[in-house]
Amino acid sequence: MTNAVIIREVMPNDDLSVVVDERQRGRKIGSQLLMFAENYVKALGCDKIELVSGLHRRQSGAH
Repeated sequence: MTNAVIIREVMPNDDLSVVVDERQRGRKIGSQLLMFAENYVKALGCDKIELVSGLHRRQSGAH
């Protein structure tokens, strides 16, 4: 089973949504994804990354 798939290269100023499958939550996957994103944008020469989080979650398949 694959835990993550990179669909396309991320570019500066991209607006992305990242969701951890409900069955995989509580395994620190979100933290690992954020750490990967931080390191990735640093390698691109970016000096800032913004995370916006809400209390609501999209229903599965809605995105």
